[in-house]
Formats: sequence, C-alpha cells, structure tokens
Amino acid sequence: MRKYLMLLGIVLVTGTLMVISAGCGGSGTTTDTTAPAGNTTGTQGEVQTGVSVTIENFAFIPPTITIKKGGTVTWTNKDSAVHTATEDGGDFDTGDIAQNQSATLTFDEAGTFSYICTYHPNMKGTVIVK
Repeated sequence: MRKYLMLLGIVLVTGTLMVISAGCGGSGTTTDTTAPAGNTTGTQGEVQTGVSVTIENFAFIPPTITIKKGGTVTWTNKDSAVHTATEDGGDFDTGDIAQNQSATLTFDEAGTFSYICTYHPNMKGTVIVK
C-alpha cells in the first residue's frame, strides 16, 4: 500500500508538472487562488503543505485530505466533463476545471471544509487544515 501511495504521488506530481508546463505555452490553464485553510496527510500520517487530488470517474481521489495551515491543494481533472471543487459554504471555489486542467488553492485557516462539484453534487470531498 505504501509503495502504491508513493507511486501515485509521483504520478500526480508528474502530471501536475506536465499540465503546468503546458500552461506556460498558452495551451493549458492553472488557477491559483487563496482559500480559507490547507494541509495534507502523507503516507505515514505526517501533515504536508501540498497535496494533489485527482478528479476521475466522477470522484475526488482521495476524497479526504489533511494539510498544514498555509498549504495548497491542486485538483487535476482526468474526466471529459468539466468539474469544480466548491466549498459547501462558498468559502472557496476553483471555478471550472476542464479535462486535463488543474486548479490550485492555498488554505490559510485551520478547519474542516467539505466541498462538492457544482455540476455533479454527488461528488464530495473534504479538506482538513491543521
């Protein structure tokens, strides 16, 4: 399981870098916005400052993340449909994330933030900021 999570992390970072570098050429977009809070739990329970969430098969993977206050979350859409990551109370919203695009938010306040995709409200996720 640990090897799988490490491999998944490498794949997500590589994919994110590819999307960002595509954005430098004008063909991709990345949104960087400040949100209320942010932290991520690593494979052995350590809280991280940055985490990636993949949107695939109409789900946020992983659905729950824990990050450090001041940390970032990057959502990357692998579905053909447009998605968002929008906090239930409206404290943060990535805006539309098209296929193979990413959006990054910074979380500056501690708390637990539940979010959905506004187009597909059955898609649910949680960001825990410590």
